[in-house]
Amino acid sequence: MRISFQKFKNLMQLVAVLSLFLGASCNKETPPPTPSGPKTQELVRRVPEKEPDWVFGVNEKDGDKDLYFVGISKKFREERDARSDARTDAGNQFVQYCGVEARVFNKYISQSMGLSSEVIDSTESVRESSKMRSEAYFSRLKVKETSTEIYREMQSGTELGRFYKIKVLARIPKTEYERVQEWKKEQEDKREKIAKEVLDEKLRNVESLSERGLVLKALDEVRSLIEKAKEEETRDWEIYLTKAEKIRSGMLGGLKLMPVSEPTISMRPLQDTPPLKVRVVILKKGKDFQVVPNFPLVFRRGDQSEEKITGKDGSSVLKISPPESEGRFVITAAPDLSRLDKSFPKDALQAIKSQKVDFTIEVRADYIKGIAKSEYQLGLKGLSDGEELKVGDQFGLTLSCSRRCRARVYYWDGSEAKLIKKFEKVRFGKRKTVRTGKITTEKEGAYKIIAISTSDKFNDDPKEGTPYDSMEFGMLLKNFRSSSKPIAETHLNLTVIK
Repeated sequence: MRISFQKFKNLMQLVAVLSLFLGASCNKETPPPTPSGPKTQELVRRVPEKEPDWVFGVNEKDGDKDLYFVGISKKFREERDARSDARTDAGNQFVQYCGVEARVFNKYISQSMGLSSEVIDSTESVRESSKMRSEAYFSRLKVKETSTEIYREMQSGTELGRFYKIKVLARIPKTEYERVQEWKKEQEDKREKIAKEVLDEKLRNVESLSERGLVLKALDEVRSLIEKAKEEETRDWEIYLTKAEKIRSGMLGGLKLMPVSEPTISMRPLQDTPPLKVRVVILKKGKDFQVVPNFPLVFRRGDQSEEKITGKDGSSVLKISPPESEGRFVITAAPDLSRLDKSFPKDALQAIKSQKVDFTIEVRADYIKGIAKSEYQLGLKGLSDGEELKVGDQFGLTLSCSRRCRARVYYWDGSEAKLIKKFEKVRFGKRKTVRTGKITTEKEGAYKIIAISTSDKFNDDPKEGTPYDSMEFGMLLKNFRSSSKPIAETHLNLTVIK
């Protein structure tokens, strides 16, 4: 088989390219395998080889002018970082020894060294500022001895890297401790003075609010005073707590809700209702009391309610619409617990629940003053309306109807009625009159003669002389006037004097 020269040339070029590719692939180095498995740490060496005794504790010697602290670093890749961390840890031991918090000590550094504005750039963060002040201060803390440990980190027999852990024995003059304690006392005295001024001001405010009866504001200020006193814990903080609790107990213990208007009201339908008025006070010794303005109240009648706030005189007034019908209902005034804020103690809320005033309103039609709409004429003679008689005088009455009827005559003295005569056996007819006989006046006062008549029969059969109290007589007249039978009624007023 013959191959053309051109095809042979192309074939040789392809072989050359493949040879170059395969050669390059064979010459490329294979990367080492990635370590796997758990990591371990090995101590390579310690400098010095034997760990010093001071690592396990420093015994202070009599007459020594320095304090000694052991600082231990975390593990760092760089030796200088480990050394710095160990010194910082020793400094923290000194801070704890001084008995102050880190934030307070940082304030001491700023004030004692004046570094807050001279060294720190305005663009630095608060954290960096604090770090710079601490490092500048603890430059005074001298490292006396050092113990260095060098570790290596291994994984699958391969060393991944080394790190350092350093322990230092640092010393700082006792005079520095004394300076911190002196500064600490000065700060405590300043804080005590400021805290006392704040608590005194709050206590005066509580007393002023209490004297003005502003219970809710006073309670809120008492709560604030108690919280502040506990927070500051000045030397006299318990005295402030006692005073605040005494004022609060006095206010809540004497807090009372009292009726100003009459708690029981009797009235007629559609008559204007007297305002219902209550007052919130703080009772004091004897009959003294302090009115409580701006106190939330609620007036309730059934499922209806109306919110009120006491005025400057500690009072709140509710006006209601004139009732349209007879009946008896109760309106209750009570503290509005839903509007008392968190300053009101829970135990006081439970106690104040019992504080309420009930207003009982009885609505009754005055049937004795009223008169039925007559469907025929009922005549009553023997006295003129409004006539004046003396005690012991006698009078007689004559009745007449414009149609056949039965009749009764009552004597009303203002609080009690008496049936003095009835004409019921037979109906007396038109143009016929009947007489009551002589009636003697017994005592002075204003009286009313009431005659009622029906063309049919009465529903009851009382005896002459039967007495009725005001409620019974009112119901008697009410039932008579609501009768479906033809009725008539007439009155005569009479005054008896001595």
